[in-house]
Amino acid sequence: MIRPLVTLAVFVLVLALLDTWLAARETRARDEQHRVGTLFSRAEAEKLRQQPALRVELAGESHSYGRVEGVWRCLSYNKAPADARAVQALLDGIAQAEGIVHADTSAEAPAFGINTPRTLKVSIQGPRAMQDRSGDVLAMLEIGLAEAGREGCFVRKKGTPEIWSIASDLRAPLERRLAPGLPPLLEPSVSPSSWLEQGGGAVRITLVRGTTRTVLERRDRELDPAEMQPGMLPWKWILDPAGSATELEAGVASSFTGFLERLPYVAVLDPARKEELGLAAPQATITLEARTGAPLVLAFGKSDGDKPVALWVAASSTLYLVAAQTFSLCSPEPGMLTAVRAEGEVDPWSAALRATER
Repeated sequence: MIRPLVTLAVFVLVLALLDTWLAARETRARDEQHRVGTLFSRAEAEKLRQQPALRVELAGESHSYGRVEGVWRCLSYNKAPADARAVQALLDGIAQAEGIVHADTSAEAPAFGINTPRTLKVSIQGPRAMQDRSGDVLAMLEIGLAEAGREGCFVRKKGTPEIWSIASDLRAPLERRLAPGLPPLLEPSVSPSSWLEQGGGAVRITLVRGTTRTVLERRDRELDPAEMQPGMLPWKWILDPAGSATELEAGVASSFTGFLERLPYVAVLDPARKEELGLAAPQATITLEARTGAPLVLAFGKSDGDKPVALWVAASSTLYLVAAQTFSLCSPEPGMLTAVRAEGEVDPWSAALRATER
C-alpha cells in the first residue's frame, strides 16, 4: 500500500517540476520575443543627438534640415528657420528611444505601419551631409503607426529586423504642419524664438504704414496690494504715449501684442524675390523693441487685395508670405485698438491665433 503511494507522490513531483520547467521556458521565450531595451547604446545616443543634420521622408516628400551658423533651418525649403526645440526633441527621441520588441520579420512589418506608403523615415546625418553622396547617414529610423490609447509608436532601425514599440510618439511632430504645403518642424512664428527668449518680449511697438505712425508703449503699473485683482498684469499698454496717452484695455493689448509676437505665416520664399515683391520700399513696417537686444523689424511688401503679402524679417534673413488678413491685423487703425466691444465678444487677434492653432 505504501509503495504505490510513494510512486504516485514521485509522479506528481515530476509533473510539478516539468510544469515549472515548461513555464520557465515559456517565460524565457516570451521575454526573448518581447525583450525590453534601447535602440542605441548610451555612447551611440550621445553622438547622434549632437549631429548637425537630418532628413525626413514621407510619401514622396523629402526635407533636409541642418545647422547654419548655429541655427536650425530647413535647407530644402528656402532655408526656412526651423523650430530648434522641436528638432532637438526629435533627435533626443530617436537617440534615446527604448521599448519592447514586438516582431522581428519583414513579413510582419506592414501590420505595424513599417514598409508601407505611410512609413516615415528619419535619417540622422553627420557633418558631411551635404558633401557625401550618400548623405553621411549615421542612423536611420523607420516610423510606423502611432499606438492607440498611449503616447508611443512602432519603429524599426535600419539594418535590423526588429520592430519596436517605443514610449514616445515620434510621428505626431512630423505630421504636424503650420499651414498646408509647409514642411514639418518649422519655427511657429515669423518672430524668432531666440529674440523673444533673450529680450523677454516687446515693450514698445511702432507701426508705420504710409503716413500713419502708431506707437504703443508698455509701462509698469504701480500696484496697491489692496487693489490687486485676479489676473491683473503688472503693466499696461499705452497708445500714443507722447500724445493722448490712451490706456488700452488689458485683454485687447495682450491679444494684439501676442499676435505680433506669434505672427503666423503661410509660406517661406526665396530671399532673392525681395525687390520683386515690393520690399525695396516697404509699404508698412512694424518695429518691436524689447528691454534688451536689437529691435525686431517686420517689413511688409506690396499688398493686392486678398492676396498674401511678402514679409521680410532681417533678424533671421527670411522672406515670409503672410495672409492678407494677417497683414491687416498687424497694422490696425488706432480706433480698432480702442474700440469698445460687447461683453463676450472675441477680439480679432485672439480669433486669428485660435484659428491657426486648430
